[in-house]
Amino acid sequence: MIAAAIGAAEGNRPQLEAYTAFTAELADLAHNNDEVDLSLFASQLLTRAVGMRKLDPNSPAARNLVQAAIACMEVALADPSADGRPRLGAGSANVFATSVVLDPDGTKAALMEVISSATMSVWDYDVVRRLIDQIPAIIVKDPAAAVEIAASVWEFEETRDEATSMMHSQIFDLRSNRKQDLESLRYTVGEVFPKMAASNLTAAAQLLLRIVERTQMLQSWHTAISAGAPPHVRYGDNLRYTGGHGAAATIADALVDQIQTASDRVLDQGLQPDSDEVQSSGIDLSQVVDLLAEKLTHSGVWERLLYHAASAPSLAMARHLAPLLSRSLFACDDTWLAAGHLFQRTSPVLEAEEHYAIEAAILSATEPSRGPEEEQWLLHRRDTLLRAADPEHISHPSAQEHLQDLMESGRESRSLPPLVSPEERHDAEWTVEEDEAPETSGADSGLNRALREVAGAVDQVQSNHDDQRAAGWRRLADSWLDLSRALESQTHRDPSNDHESQLVLMRGACSLAHHSETVPDSELGSRVIATLRAALPPVAEQQQDDSLPADWSGAWGVTVDTEALQGIATLIRWSTWRTARGEELSNLLHPYLDSPSPIYRLLSGQVLASIFTSSAEVLQQLEVRLSRERHYPVLAVLMQVLRRQVSQDPLEVDGILDRLAAQSHWAILAAEPVADAALKSEDHLDIPLHAITGLAAVHGTPYARRTVEAWMSQPLANPNRTIRVISYLRDYLNPHEPSLLEAQERAFKLLELPVASVCSVWRELAKSATRSPDQDEVLSNAVGIAEGATSQIYYASGATSQKKERSPQESDKRDLDRFSEFALPLLEEYAAVHYPAVVHHVIETIDYVASLNPKYALLIATQAATANDSYAYESLAVDAVLKLIKRYMANHRELIIGDSECTSAVRKLIESLVQAGWEKAILFAEEMDVYFR
Repeated sequence: MIAAAIGAAEGNRPQLEAYTAFTAELADLAHNNDEVDLSLFASQLLTRAVGMRKLDPNSPAARNLVQAAIACMEVALADPSADGRPRLGAGSANVFATSVVLDPDGTKAALMEVISSATMSVWDYDVVRRLIDQIPAIIVKDPAAAVEIAASVWEFEETRDEATSMMHSQIFDLRSNRKQDLESLRYTVGEVFPKMAASNLTAAAQLLLRIVERTQMLQSWHTAISAGAPPHVRYGDNLRYTGGHGAAATIADALVDQIQTASDRVLDQGLQPDSDEVQSSGIDLSQVVDLLAEKLTHSGVWERLLYHAASAPSLAMARHLAPLLSRSLFACDDTWLAAGHLFQRTSPVLEAEEHYAIEAAILSATEPSRGPEEEQWLLHRRDTLLRAADPEHISHPSAQEHLQDLMESGRESRSLPPLVSPEERHDAEWTVEEDEAPETSGADSGLNRALREVAGAVDQVQSNHDDQRAAGWRRLADSWLDLSRALESQTHRDPSNDHESQLVLMRGACSLAHHSETVPDSELGSRVIATLRAALPPVAEQQQDDSLPADWSGAWGVTVDTEALQGIATLIRWSTWRTARGEELSNLLHPYLDSPSPIYRLLSGQVLASIFTSSAEVLQQLEVRLSRERHYPVLAVLMQVLRRQVSQDPLEVDGILDRLAAQSHWAILAAEPVADAALKSEDHLDIPLHAITGLAAVHGTPYARRTVEAWMSQPLANPNRTIRVISYLRDYLNPHEPSLLEAQERAFKLLELPVASVCSVWRELAKSATRSPDQDEVLSNAVGIAEGATSQIYYASGATSQKKERSPQESDKRDLDRFSEFALPLLEEYAAVHYPAVVHHVIETIDYVASLNPKYALLIATQAATANDSYAYESLAVDAVLKLIKRYMANHRELIIGDSECTSAVRKLIESLVQAGWEKAILFAEEMDVYFR
């Protein structure tokens, strides 16, 4: 508490110096005796006392902090994998990172050990993460240290797959794994890199080289194009997909931007790149350019540099990079176009020697060595590149001779293709340029255009933007009709192209089946159904699809057959099509329900309720097919159709589920617990549980009610089914429709059934020091059920939708009062499970619903939050509890001040947070002191 008080107060220099001196002595004592726990205690005290304040590096407090941080970290590093030392390293992360900023030289030895592969392979990434956050401050004092820290997470390769906690919280336990954590750190380096580049361009360039010149970033089957002067280029992987969630591309772009900025400054000041004035300004541009020319080989980075230099408004960067244009840059397919545009831009301003050298590089890069085919396209590249230069500046005899030959031969030469960004070049789909298109007849040319238009429109109608989607539908309707007519008028078809044409036609027809303007009595509608019907696979020729794996997930490839069947199934969903041509569509789809192919059964099964006209027939067909089907994706589709029939005939659906429960592949529907574990691996089984929960809560049908009560009464024998049922009950816990009030009462009664078993297990096992793996699993299931129940009550209360309002809307008041009558007693029971996530849901729900019975609600919250100290140490807890108290002080002040039980409850809540050391709670306690005197 003393440390927290010092950390919270301003202007307490003497106290801070004295306290840091004390902790430094404590850390030295721990270091001398190799005491892990004492070292951790010292680092925790320093973290609280110093907090986020900036210390003067020359102050006694700073020196004490550095001394203590090094001592604590050296204890952790003495045997990094030993028990307790990884935790000590994580606990010392904040103070150690601060110490590196204050004294880079003094901490250098410990720093290099912390970021070594040996340490990173056994520790979590807490220390490295804090160090990366401090890179902008570290680079000012020690650029080399900043580069080492940033490079460490790119050069280290994680081999561990175990799960990690992102927040180290038992309330909001986001999970990751070590490989994902490393990718996150690489991404963070990308975020801080622009500040690095702005502070020290040379260090930033060195870091980029450490990242992109790793073996993993270069394509091993391509050797460097190393002839001639540097730079020598190797083909590199796309920077957007080389780790760090695209951070390598961000880093390269940031360096390019900073080189452009530095080049502009040099040009604006009329300085030479290697002048003393430039070097004294901190922009050693000449050194950076030389470093990249000598060391950088990654083609993707060079492409970015050249593209930016060739396209930037200012000529400054172009003028610096043009002399680097080498044989390798013109020979590499990734860089030749950007290099050509840079040459074209700078040709008029280059010195004669520079121009001559670039001409020689082009001639060398386009010298064929592997036969006639290579000779042809290299000749084309040489024509294009040399024609890009200012003709008056061409001085190389061979270049002059080549251009003369080009002019006299009448050989066609093209200008440089348009310059596109690296992203656009990588993303562009292959298209035939007009001037490269083969000679075609007028009919073929129209067909090709229609094919391209339909393919583009099919993609456009899937856009997330409404205006793009609307334009896509219009484009698709027009272009698809053109394609349909063009194919219809063809007299001779090329079999090699016919399949692709038919697939594009079918994709368009299937997409149009989803559009409301595709109506039966229009030319568009008539052509769509005719096209789809003609492409349906013949029923007599259907065969079992043996290519599907046993664990088939329900995915299928896009083929003419599947698109045709999907299109017909989509049409029958529309009431306009069922009215006009329903019998025809049903007859087309019916045979596929019994197809040997599970894909065809799945596609037709989705619309089974539209194929048959009466509800009784639909239910009969569903029961038959659910009994004999064995492919899980098809079962999931059929069960979804059955669930949608509940509102029409709940008793019959209940009976079907009862009869299915007796079959082995539907054992999950039985009251017995033997099949509960299947829910962990078979997601399709969620659907019948959703249906059963609705039947039990809303309709109270006999089988569903009996079965759900059996599961919920034995929650630890049926943990997976219990948790699923709890999640589905949420829809009925706080309904607004009067017709669902009986369902609300049933839902809360079902939610109460697991309480006794869950709380009994918690009392028995939670404090046990020696639990078996089986007992750990039982305890975990009990906590999961309690957390599930309290979280669903919280979400059902409406608290999440009213976060910004001080109290519920009046229109919801009556519903909330009824909800509170059911919810508060149940929250009180589940709060006996003193697990932070459970307690947090209780606190947040009470904060919202307490107005009905504020005293009762406050006492529940206090008992839940203070039964042990685990909740008080959660960062989310302090905000939730203080918010609750402030709400009570605003709405029920007389209760807090006038009722001794409530006064004691509030004091107890605040004290639990103060004892946990929360600065907010300490300050709040001082504010509240006036009320408790």
